[in-house]
Amino acid sequence: METPLEPKKSIWKKSWKNPLWFPLILCPIAFIVIFAIGLLSGINKSDSKFLAACVAAAIGLGVIISFIFASIRWLIRPGNFRKALFALACLITLIALFYAEEDVRGKWAWNRFQRQWEAKGVKFDLESFIPPAVPDDQNFAMTPIMVSTYGFLIDKNGHEIIPRNTNIINRVIFEIYRDDDPNKTGTNGNWANATLTDLKWWQAYYRMPTTNKSGATTTNEFPIPPQPQTPAKDVLLALSKYDSTLEELRQASQLPYSRFPLEYHKDDPAMVYLPHLAKFRQSAMFLQLRAAAELQSGQTDKAAADVKLMCYLVNAPRVEPFLISHLVRVGVLNLTLQPNLRRTRGTQMVGGAARSD
Repeated sequence: METPLEPKKSIWKKSWKNPLWFPLILCPIAFIVIFAIGLLSGINKSDSKFLAACVAAAIGLGVIISFIFASIRWLIRPGNFRKALFALACLITLIALFYAEEDVRGKWAWNRFQRQWEAKGVKFDLESFIPPAVPDDQNFAMTPIMVSTYGFLIDKNGHEIIPRNTNIINRVIFEIYRDDDPNKTGTNGNWANATLTDLKWWQAYYRMPTTNKSGATTTNEFPIPPQPQTPAKDVLLALSKYDSTLEELRQASQLPYSRFPLEYHKDDPAMVYLPHLAKFRQSAMFLQLRAAAELQSGQTDKAAADVKLMCYLVNAPRVEPFLISHLVRVGVLNLTLQPNLRRTRGTQMVGGAARSD
């Protein structure tokens, strides 16, 4: 007796159960969505890079979603979930063993390295890098003007002051920019890039009317003469508002030692407060511009004194065992190199400022 033939199943109904169809369905949909978002964002639809990015993103999204769907289908089958948990546990165990082995090996290698270099006299403990104490009356960092840079935040033992000491006002302020200038676009030049200090620009900058905090227009933020003088003279007059503070800083720099009171014994050295470092760079920028103007006006002795003070500021934090302290030193040293005397064809550049012969 012949068995009746079973009707053939539709390839469409059978294929829809295959997760491989999902990339073919999701990729065009994802491409359309991403392409529409790009057009709404204002991207040129004819841009070949944009089209290629849409295609790549659509394919990637389709494959990822299909993989997730196939993984879920596989997990819900009987017995597969236990297999997945076992495989995951094995993977976690292997990762834990790898890290444990690396920790043991790294500790052994570090101890060996430390013993070898300690035998050569190298120190690895923090105590060996803490600078020794110096007498307060010979310490630049303990002068009243320098105490004002950190006294509101830490005491003379380096301990944080809570709440902040509002009775101490920072007096090391050598701001060469106006209060209403948020961009601070002026430059003192850069010797490494052969960029000169443009004193004419600074002259015009200081003579420009200023809008104070109340919105009123004033021209007395920096002292200026009624009529323009030479650029160097106008710049020196504008910077003269800091003469008394500069003289006090210069007197403090006569002391032989510089050790700031820092709390070296903190568990995390990165949390040690270093508020004084920012004042070194600001002071160096002021002295750099001042020295350039002095050289331009022929006051070489005063320019030399300012450069010497900049060199002192380079060395002031040299005993601090922190990377940031020495990065600031590098920055201040870079500023110190700008005021210099050199000649080029047809132009004499004094202190990085151009002057016609």
